[in-house]
Amino acid sequence: MSVQTVKLSDFDIDKMRYDSGKTAQEEHPSDSQSLFDIEQEPPMSNVCSLLLAGTAGGAANYVMQRTIQTPVYNAFQKAMKGTPRNNNFKKFVQCVFQESSLAEKGCKMLNHKEIKEYAKPVKTSDNASLKQCLTKIIGIFKHPSTDNVLKGKDAFYNNFSKEIAVNTNKNAITSFHEMGHALNYNTKGIGNVLSKLKWPAYITLILVGLCAYRKKKPEGETSDSIIGKGMDFAKEHCVGITAATTIPTLLEEGLASIKGYKLAKNKLPSAQLKNMSNLYGKAWMTYLASSVISVGVVYVIDKVRNLTTGKA
Repeated sequence: MSVQTVKLSDFDIDKMRYDSGKTAQEEHPSDSQSLFDIEQEPPMSNVCSLLLAGTAGGAANYVMQRTIQTPVYNAFQKAMKGTPRNNNFKKFVQCVFQESSLAEKGCKMLNHKEIKEYAKPVKTSDNASLKQCLTKIIGIFKHPSTDNVLKGKDAFYNNFSKEIAVNTNKNAITSFHEMGHALNYNTKGIGNVLSKLKWPAYITLILVGLCAYRKKKPEGETSDSIIGKGMDFAKEHCVGITAATTIPTLLEEGLASIKGYKLAKNKLPSAQLKNMSNLYGKAWMTYLASSVISVGVVYVIDKVRNLTTGKA
């Protein structure tokens, strides 16, 4: 029986030495290499991160509603109840409206009968045609429900129909503020610009709020498409953009109150003007509270999303 000998070439020996050295290095990492760098815990799943961000945003909204908006709104309601008798303001409404030049601009104030009519729910028959349905929808935009106006809980200026809806039997004091809105919409100047910016700002606010839920891109990495780049920018600056979108409403509401006050300045007694100024100031604070809450909620969503998810 013969014994075969195996001859190792120089290449085989070198390869064995390399493999042996590599194995030893893998089994014993160098001092400069941390164990945490080798075995990292997996990041939170995207779904869990989204749920956590949404929950945190909802909780932040709830807390700020109770601590910021509710006290401000209660102060506004208290100021409403503390105003002089409604009839003291009502008797000046039509006079101020006629002298405001709003009638010449095509604006009108709805009377009580019209407010009551528009407060009725819109009914559509089951077999209504598409044209009839579209007519009803257009009618809602032209004459939105005045149910809360009839109850004295709301007042508004509708630029589609150029109508001021105020129940002067219950809260005539708000008429002058709504006249201010009508002047903003129908007079050239900063007020007109702010009025036109309000709706685009609302839409931008919603879109930016959604972008706050996106994953944050690593530094230096950007999307390829224009839409993607826009969304990346919105994500990166979501808090600042949210704050900017609230400015047109804050300024336009404040300007409407100032113009309404000026309209009534030469008609109302000083005591009533003081009450009006106080009420309008409290009303403006409710808009400011809403703006602060919007910014705060987006901030919380963005921060939680960034902390609980990996990079996009």
